[in-house]
Amino acid sequence: KPNATTAASYSVAGNFKGRVDDPRLPQPLTSVSLPFQLTQSELRVQDAEAWAGETRLQMSGSVKGSMTDGLSAASPFSMRLKVEDIELNDQLAKPLTGKFRDAWDKFSPQGKIDADVTVLFDGHEMKTSVVADLLDASIAYYKFPYRLHHAQGQVRFHENTLEVDHVSATAS
Repeated sequence: KPNATTAASYSVAGNFKGRVDDPRLPQPLTSVSLPFQLTQSELRVQDAEAWAGETRLQMSGSVKGSMTDGLSAASPFSMRLKVEDIELNDQLAKPLTGKFRDAWDKFSPQGKIDADVTVLFDGHEMKTSVVADLLDASIAYYKFPYRLHHAQGQVRFHENTLEVDHVSATAS
């Protein structure tokens, strides 16, 4: 029998399956499989998967709270999102804000990529890392008057550092 100072304890596991239609998303998410585990101090998602048109999304992550306060907006979290065969276009850019929208506007990316995105939040600071494999992309840097087409290679963004590795493209 718990007393007033004992916090309740629980554990729930499940798997959401279905479809997500949200006007904030560029396309509906179909064939969604989102296995989760929830306790009073953690939400964990492992090997979630969905499709957005021809794009495959895979996600794993966790949010950690405290035994006394549970989960909150300030709870530390980690997330990894893998995206295969995504089409870069204006529709995808619409929800972007801040430094992500600034980067999009400076490079005007288009075409197909695979991406691996990691987001970490320690309760105070968020860190984002992106590795993009350019499959057939194009960019038009705002200070360079020519669009580069058929770009292939890898671009990495980590803690405000951009690295370009073996990228080739044609100018027109």
